[in-house]
Amino acid sequence: MKTQVKKRILACILCIACIGCFTGQAGAEHESIQEPLETTSEKTIDSRDETDTGLTFSDGQANEIQILASTMTEEELPEDLEEPLPEIEEIGIEVLEETVPETATLLSQRATGTDLAISNPRATNHTEPFPNMVDIPISVTIQNLGSTTISSFSYAVYLDAQNLTTKTVQVTLAPNTTATLKLNFKNRIGGTHTLLVDAWLPSGVTETNTANNTVSKDFQWADAVSVRAYAINGPSSVEPRVNHEYEVSVANLGNLDAVDIPVRFLLNGKDLGATARVSIPARKVLNFSVKAKFQNSGQASLGMSVDPQHTSADIDPDDNELSRTFQVLSFSNSFGGKWKNADGISVQILDKVKNLVDKEDFRLSMDGIVARIESWNDVADGVSFGDIEVSDTDEDLGMDIVLTTSVIVGGQGGKTILGYAEAYDEDGKLLESNGSGQTDGYIGDWGDEIASAKVTLNSVGLLDFSSAVQAQTVIHEFGHALGLKHPSCSEPAVMQDNTNLAAYVILDHDVESLQAIYE
Repeated sequence: MKTQVKKRILACILCIACIGCFTGQAGAEHESIQEPLETTSEKTIDSRDETDTGLTFSDGQANEIQILASTMTEEELPEDLEEPLPEIEEIGIEVLEETVPETATLLSQRATGTDLAISNPRATNHTEPFPNMVDIPISVTIQNLGSTTISSFSYAVYLDAQNLTTKTVQVTLAPNTTATLKLNFKNRIGGTHTLLVDAWLPSGVTETNTANNTVSKDFQWADAVSVRAYAINGPSSVEPRVNHEYEVSVANLGNLDAVDIPVRFLLNGKDLGATARVSIPARKVLNFSVKAKFQNSGQASLGMSVDPQHTSADIDPDDNELSRTFQVLSFSNSFGGKWKNADGISVQILDKVKNLVDKEDFRLSMDGIVARIESWNDVADGVSFGDIEVSDTDEDLGMDIVLTTSVIVGGQGGKTILGYAEAYDEDGKLLESNGSGQTDGYIGDWGDEIASAKVTLNSVGLLDFSSAVQAQTVIHEFGHALGLKHPSCSEPAVMQDNTNLAAYVILDHDVESLQAIYE
């Protein structure tokens, strides 16, 4: 396949920072990043078969979405979902200028001094169970049972041990007088809840009795389903023509199970026709993954609508829609060039590579190198490595790709350049060079056709790293030789140059990127 050409360099570097004993850490890093990211949880929720479906977008910006039923997992409600609920509105405090009845019990409790008492939480003019999503006034009696005047006090309101409000009020309560604390509740989750009100006097004021400063009572609201579109999590910038996974979370804040709830998906506000039907137990969050593939660059939004037709008994449909905005990158910034004929690309391994293999700290055999090169076979239709010759000469025999070694120096920021790939076109014009140091020639486009290539391994720098890193370097650089660039997104891949994201094996992002180039 290789024509007689001037060498045209398209260089891609795999840079790995030398921090501490990297070699000793490689095994653990290998285990943590070699597999695609998956959602895990203790309990799996069943879903209908038709939710795992590929669909075509009508506006052409995205051409596929998959709702992955197998990823559905259940978890407890996060605290940030529970804390604001139910809602509370403080109407105020009304002072009733009346004398506290002098019952025998109160006379026995009263002593000279200051005594603030709180009692009798009640819902005036409402019968339990209360309706949800409407204002329910609840009153609490506050009394001055002491012999001195109270000019201010503080109070806190709790529902199910969660603090809803804390206030200090300036209210004058003469001895033997009563005030009414009026609260307004709007419950959005249904069920029985414990109201507790605590009151206390300013610092420095001594009470004769603090046992009567707290009162609590259970109140019941009607049972309810209350679903919410809770979260869409995923990368903020994505590449086109590659599947990207988003985790979607739908919550049921109610105390009744939500059964067979439709969740529909939208792109830029347009309904895509993709529906997942889910069942969410009471007080739980359901997480599942959605994969979307986008064709065009620009800003896009992925949204969901829970129960859009209001077919369930959801008591609060105002929180059923959510969208996430992200950037779809330009295709030209995402991928490299391609071979005109990529089926059966031949490789010559120069004799000098044997010197690297023979070194004690190089942990790959020659067969291991060949196996890593061939790991790209069957990744994309019509893309494969054919004849791989381990030659006894360093002379270029005219095969499509040459694998060689060199002492590579000059990595930026203390990084070691472990290898780079050079690609040449038929005219010998320089496409790009960021590893070999060669700067002559024409700076072309990655979209140009590759006529031949050379991969260079660092014969010194690689010896400081583990076998996993050495193997990954071979895979990575031959990926460049096929036309792949470093991903500009944050998804794990063998082609990543960021060590926190770099995988040691070919992952889905690598597969889909190569397929996108050669489709």
